[in-house]
Amino acid sequence: MSWRGNGPPYRSPQPGPPRGGRGRSGGGGSVVQKPARANECLVPLLPFQSKVRCVQEHKVRNPHRRQFNDALTEVRAHWLDEEVGLLGKKVTECVEFTVSDAESVPEFTPEAATSTAGKVNARVFIVSGISSPATSQSSGRSCQHVLRRMDVIGASYTSGSSRQLSSYGGLVSSGDDASMVKALTELVKKQCGLDLSGVSKWTKMGEILYEGQPNTIYFFPHVWDLPAPLTLLPQVKKTTEEYTEEIEVPVEEEKAEEAKEDEEMKDEEKKVEEEPKKEDGEPTEEKKEGEKKEEKKEEKKPAEKPKPKTVKKTVTKTRTKEEKTSIPTKFTLATLHEYALAQNTSHETVELCTAIDLFDEWLKRDFTMGILSLLEEKQTEAKAKLAEKERRLKEEQQKKRKREEEETSCKKRKQEKVEELRKQWEADDVGKTDEDKKASEKQRDRILKELEDAVRKELSQISEKEKEEADKERRDKKTVSVRIQNLYDMFQYFDRPKGLVATGNTISREWLAQQILALDGGRTFGKCLELVTMHGLHPKSTSFNYGSFTTEEKVVEQKEAAQQDVEEAMQGGAEGETDQEKEEKKEEEEEAGEKDDEMKDEEEAAEGEAEANEGIDEE
Repeated sequence: MSWRGNGPPYRSPQPGPPRGGRGRSGGGGSVVQKPARANECLVPLLPFQSKVRCVQEHKVRNPHRRQFNDALTEVRAHWLDEEVGLLGKKVTECVEFTVSDAESVPEFTPEAATSTAGKVNARVFIVSGISSPATSQSSGRSCQHVLRRMDVIGASYTSGSSRQLSSYGGLVSSGDDASMVKALTELVKKQCGLDLSGVSKWTKMGEILYEGQPNTIYFFPHVWDLPAPLTLLPQVKKTTEEYTEEIEVPVEEEKAEEAKEDEEMKDEEKKVEEEPKKEDGEPTEEKKEGEKKEEKKEEKKPAEKPKPKTVKKTVTKTRTKEEKTSIPTKFTLATLHEYALAQNTSHETVELCTAIDLFDEWLKRDFTMGILSLLEEKQTEAKAKLAEKERRLKEEQQKKRKREEEETSCKKRKQEKVEELRKQWEADDVGKTDEDKKASEKQRDRILKELEDAVRKELSQISEKEKEEADKERRDKKTVSVRIQNLYDMFQYFDRPKGLVATGNTISREWLAQQILALDGGRTFGKCLELVTMHGLHPKSTSFNYGSFTTEEKVVEQKEAAQQDVEEAMQGGAEGETDQEKEEKKEEEEEAGEKDDEMKDEEEAAEGEAEANEGIDEE
């Protein structure tokens, strides 16, 4: 059974300038608000500490909502009393919900109350948690936004010509939280068959206060205590209706005899009419014999049983008709967060959207605290990584300096040898004729060439040795990137571009600092900036890449790395260049660099040889 077909489509916030004016009152008890911006993460939250919100503050905190009840007086965020960070840890676990097609519960009809005094409207807010991300076949990475992977369980029903949404619950006697939760549990079981009596922890999430009507309290059950899957049943309304139908019934005995006599008389008359007239006198013998044979055949045939006589009669019958009046449905958090409220939207749907906004703010607070804790942990790691980077840089510089010294020493020895040979050849040429000098030139050129080859070979051995050390380290171990999904989801929850598609995995550092500032902790904006810039390692004007920030570099053995490469290839390949391609590209660049160095050495050797030859010629 498909759940998602019953819900409203997701409407992304429309970009553009806000509407002017302070808003206007609309029919049906509503207030029109300006639309949300294209990316909500551009607008930081107000401080989380405000528990009791007046109507105006509630509007400011939820600019994406355009409809509010005129009887609304205030909204209370009771989730502030919950332990910070608890929800952020719980929602990472996903609970499976199913709807049964074979079973159902009777249509729930609330008891008629003469007065609502001493009553509250208790509602349950059920969340499944964050499901595992779908994997893109092209990139092998998560391709679904976290808001689309978290479901809210509710009911959809038809009101007039439109489909409305609501959460389960109803009017209960006002009292302490335990008594209201007990009554709410009984209501939910009657309405959808879900037994929440095994839930060990309930959170009073929020309260919506009205003037002249019962207040609404939303309770949040921690359904992670229950064994999965959790089955919900639709409500079915059974009605009895009358209808007419024509049927064939057997005729009574007397009427059957009369009908039999009438049929016999009709048959005799028909035989008389069909009997052929004698034209040529008496029938022949052959004809008589044929008639006798036919009579014998008829005598041998078994007698046919008479069919029972029936007549058509119109009768009145009754039947039971079943109609699903309330269907358990799960909606993504993205769908309900941007649900388009209209003037004809039911009161229950408006309240469900208010509960969504309270839950959204609650989760933002916990995720912001998680981001703060992660940034504080990363400060020490960042300093350690920076120190490690500086150490490696120094090692590389030392290796480079050592290599340059060895190359310089080799070239110096070559130059000294050339000068020594030059002096020796000068001494040998004393007293020789020009013909004798030309005769010794070939031998001297061969000696210089051998000297050049020896120097080039020595320089090549130095490069080969350095390359072998690097290759050995690369063969022994390999570094792979592993995404920590729960940390990635925590950051992506705030990254909400238009349509929730094509997220760039980046958010503004200044906005992130303002988001942390919304927490209660006495922090300054400067301190928050230090956290998001890693104490100045990154400029505050640059974007915070949470995609790479939540990726862990893991050093694995070569066999394990090869196995992981095979798995990534089977899943569709990693995003961008694979690690193997990067390594091959790096090796090609190193080989090209080595070739350039060799060419430079050859040019320098050729220049030295030319200079030596010129000196010899001059001598």
